[in-house]
Amino acid sequence: ESPLFFGTHPNAEIGFRTAQCKRIFDLLHMLQPKDGTGGEESDAGVQSSWRAEEMCSEILDEVRDVKFATEDTARSLTDEDKGPYQFVFLQECDA
Repeated sequence: ESPLFFGTHPNAEIGFRTAQCKRIFDLLHMLQPKDGTGGEESDAGVQSSWRAEEMCSEILDEVRDVKFATEDTARSLTDEDKGPYQFVFLQECDA
């Protein structure tokens, strides 16, 4: 549920979503295999990490130079549509 549903300030949603994402990543980190026994299982873990890094590199190569039309997006949003997420989105796309 969004904090806006409970009558809190729109900026509270940014903190709420940030905490929610942190909790999800902490859970994902906790679920990763943690054996250091060596052998085939460690090799599989290394190969999985290597493959994940390769995929991330491929994705970054494809999207690194992508530019969003943030001016058009900003103009298309009404004042009622602009909330903290929209402002952060537009700022991050310009960075």
